[in-house]
Amino acid sequence: MNRLLADPLQSVGLPEVIEDFLEHGFAECCAFNSRGTLLASGCRDGQIVIWDFETRGVARALRGHKGRILSLGWSSNGRALFSAGADQTIAEWDVADGRLISTAAIDNTVTGISVSRGDARSVCVSCASGPPLLLSLSGNTRVPIPVAHLDGPQLVAGTAAYSEVQNCSAVFSWDGALIFVAAMKGCICVVSAASLSIVDIVKVGSTSRILGMKLSRKGKFLLVRSSDRAIRLFEVKASTSAAPDEPKLEEIRRRAEAGQVPDHGSVLGASGALELAGEFRNSVDKMQWKAMDLSPSMEFIAAAVLSKTEHHTYVWNRCDRQLEVVLEGPDEGIAWMEWHPHSCILLTVSAANGKIYIWSKIYTENWSAFAPDFKELQENTEYVEREDEFDLEPD
Repeated sequence: MNRLLADPLQSVGLPEVIEDFLEHGFAECCAFNSRGTLLASGCRDGQIVIWDFETRGVARALRGHKGRILSLGWSSNGRALFSAGADQTIAEWDVADGRLISTAAIDNTVTGISVSRGDARSVCVSCASGPPLLLSLSGNTRVPIPVAHLDGPQLVAGTAAYSEVQNCSAVFSWDGALIFVAAMKGCICVVSAASLSIVDIVKVGSTSRILGMKLSRKGKFLLVRSSDRAIRLFEVKASTSAAPDEPKLEEIRRRAEAGQVPDHGSVLGASGALELAGEFRNSVDKMQWKAMDLSPSMEFIAAAVLSKTEHHTYVWNRCDRQLEVVLEGPDEGIAWMEWHPHSCILLTVSAANGKIYIWSKIYTENWSAFAPDFKELQENTEYVEREDEFDLEPD
């Protein structure tokens, strides 16, 4: 549907049913460009399919990886696409002509990537073991991102922190000034992208391992998924570009040793980078979550259940934290989730067959907009014709 012709009153709200599905290869992950006109899906055979989301047709197929695609990321202008494969390579593509611009080999299993809006060729690479990397494809340089966490009153940093890191995810802030790193013991390490110095450590409210993070499209909120079966929402405070660039480790160390560490939130208090805004979980079934995302209006939070046989998505209202709806699909697990940047459309990727299901609202057709005298019937009605309505008039 053309977004410009859609009823603006129906472009908001919650998705209700599966409207359609996309199938071209076994999809593992997907990502929209900033306008929502193109959708990239990474497949199990290593190809990347570019979908024209307006027509739901395949616009281009990119081939270059030798293993399945694990993560995708678009540049802010939508001209370049970045992909991470199981072959331990990061690739940069020109979407317009399908050309492979550059590749970088990573001596580690890559679990995710995050593309900077500040530097279009700067990528955060999350690894299965060891710290995440800051990769510059323009200079083909890679630098480990510093990691630190709090273990009671003790600050663990440097080599000691590196040795404990496993499946550590990292994402850029909206403007690329900060990097949010999922550290050990339920801590988020906030790092300056310019100097690679630690500027804050944030407690999520539990010592459970952080399984994943996702930043809202406008960069105002950060979703954090933990092994304690909770999804926490953090507000990114103020403008991250105005964040202090000087190291804060010593101040954090002093506060930790003095017992001035909160149960949740920034160790630096009101001057910190993140503030806890809400917590979401299913307290009855106590299920684990596989994927999560924020709606484009930032009004709703969606989370997919970790299951092999249930295609269930829970949607909460961000403001009052109440469960709004549970979307139930086919008897298949969910591998990935992505919300459309501008409309009430939610995508879920099946873990069983790689189909990309398109969830949308049930739209009502307004025929009176085309014919003002049109009358919609609720039941069959016998039409009574005029006496001369169908009479033939001789020439």
